[in-house]
Amino acid sequence: KMGFNAKGRKWWDTEEGMRFLRMREENFEFDRKVDEELIQIAREGPAVIDGWVIPWLVDDGFKIWLKAELETRARRLAKRGRFAYEEALRVLTEREARNRELYQRLYGIRWGEDLSPFHLVLDSTRLGKEEVLRLVLTAVRYYFDV
Repeated sequence: KMGFNAKGRKWWDTEEGMRFLRMREENFEFDRKVDEELIQIAREGPAVIDGWVIPWLVDDGFKIWLKAELETRARRLAKRGRFAYEEALRVLTEREARNRELYQRLYGIRWGEDLSPFHLVLDSTRLGKEEVLRLVLTAVRYYFDV
């Protein structure tokens, strides 16, 4: 609808994804609409939502913040084959700085700094996908008593 061909999570790391991010910095309408939809989905539940700001906007649910050192995230991104390591570092740094500023201006959120909405903060720097999944499932089962 807006002239972008957004497919898959990796799209956000492309030049087109970065152009879209720059456009969003000028006009918050897209973010507000998407966030309103996600808030509605969360309220209707049950749902698993992967979003940058929803944990700050919705009170209910079990909220998880997955973090890793920048260098580790850049290596993981480069390993997917889209970028060389140095380019991955640049893309991650730019995208996060722009999103941090966007969400501060839009909602007053200190993204990446205020982790108070989260029930679990998990550093995945030294963990593989399987270990992260196991730890997250254990925490979710404990939280929901299942």
